[in-house]
Order: sequence, then structure tokens, then C-alpha cells
Amino acid sequence: MEEEKILDESLSEADISDAGEADELETLRAEVASLRAELEEKKAMAEAVTAELAEFSELFPETDVKSLPEDVWESVRSGNSLAASFALYKKKAEARDAQIRAVNEQNARMSSGKLSGGAAAEYFTPADVRAMSQSEVKANYSKIIESMKKWN
Repeated sequence: MEEEKILDESLSEADISDAGEADELETLRAEVASLRAELEEKKAMAEAVTAELAEFSELFPETDVKSLPEDVWESVRSGNSLAASFALYKKKAEARDAQIRAVNEQNARMSSGKLSGGAAAEYFTPADVRAMSQSEVKANYSKIIESMKKWN
């Protein structure tokens, strides 16, 4: 920074006799100003990225940024913050997992269960129950009630 000030002062104090040199000097000053503005913009962007990474690390300390899926980075590229993008991704994954668990639980309830070879039947079909005598129905009443829950 100090070198730039010295350069500016020496350029402004220089004894310019030629109009072409004055134009060149103004062009150089404009270029220096443009480069300074670009440098400030890049510094601001670097600070914003650092702040986003710090926020992400604070909110999700167990998650490595390098392991984030492409869906999260697409959301970041579309203008969302890193932490918000990951939180949304995580929430959607949890909802998807909950839906899968619910379907699996419903399927388990409707399932006849495991059939074991040679052991007494834990499940009776409607045809099995119709074929039973009254004494067999009384003896197997609780199993029949459980079996009826699985009938459609």
C-alpha cells in the first residue's frame, strides 16, 4: 500500500512536458484504481467465504466440507448459503428416510411373518380357519385373532 502512495505522489509531482506522457500517466492511474477495486472485491469475497465456512463448521462440526454432495454445491451456486443448503439437504434426507421407515413398518404389519419349517403355524389363512373344527378354533383363538390382522 505504501509503495502505491509513493508511486502516486511521484507521478503527480513529476514534471511532465509532453502531452502523450500525461495521457499515459492518466491511463496508468486509471488501471491502478481499477486493480485496487478488483483487489478489494476479491478480499470481500474471501472474507464472505471464510465467514460461511466458519458458520458451517460451527453448525455442523461433524461434517467435512469436502464430503458434501453435489446437491448442496448446486444450491450454493444458486445463491444460498452453505449452512442453509446443507441443512435443507439434511432435512430432505431425514424426511425421505422417515417415509421409507413408515412404508417398511406398514409392510411388516401386513406381512404374515416368518414361516418356520416343521414348527406350529403362527399364522392361519382364512382357508385354514374355515377348515378347523370348533375345538381347534378355541385352542388357536389368539393365533387366529393375530392372523386376522394380516388378512386383507
